[in-house]
Amino acid sequence: MKKTIFGFVMANLFFLSFCSAYAGPFEDGVAAYKSKNYGQAATSFRVAANQGNTKAQYFLAGLYEQGKGVTQSFEQAATWYRKAADLGYANAQFNLGNLYYNGQGVTQSYSQAFSWYQKAANQNYSSAQNSLGSMYGKGQSVERSNALEVYWYQKAVDLGNSHAMYNMGVSAYYGKGVPQSKDMAISWFKKSAALDNKPAKAALIKLGITHAK
Repeated sequence: MKKTIFGFVMANLFFLSFCSAYAGPFEDGVAAYKSKNYGQAATSFRVAANQGNTKAQYFLAGLYEQGKGVTQSFEQAATWYRKAADLGYANAQFNLGNLYYNGQGVTQSYSQAFSWYQKAANQNYSSAQNSLGSMYGKGQSVERSNALEVYWYQKAVDLGNSHAMYNMGVSAYYGKGVPQSKDMAISWFKKSAALDNKPAKAALIKLGITHAK
């Protein structure tokens, strides 16, 4: 099951409330979220979201998805992610893709998931690129292609995505889309584990390697 990404992006935007000379509803929402006043955050984000602020739409969706400050509703999450996604916000496009992939708040659809991942991936959103690689590898809504699987993993790797590094290791271990090489697989697992990727750490332990260095 693919997971949406919300919390860590929120953390990266806390500084925005201090970057504007004039605070607005979005900045108020950021400040409220930082103070763990999720109900006020939802109220402020909603005001900004209704004014067309894509980040506010995205964060309001995240609150609905997590049930923070509002009653949890994947349907509402999908609604607000879609508003931001339609306006080209890559984070929302990726999370909407995940909702379609998992069938949460929307009718499950790999083709819709792929479409939204593609939009985000074309904006160099590494998690979406990794997800596209996975879908090509599994043949979900597209013809299975290990070459395209690795192509998208590599794009995500170039942006530092640890999950894609792990997936490249798996591809190398089994020889899917790349020459089979245990040494290359271990190298990718080590790179991923160094970024605290748990599956990569588990893979190294399974291979008898206890240190990522």
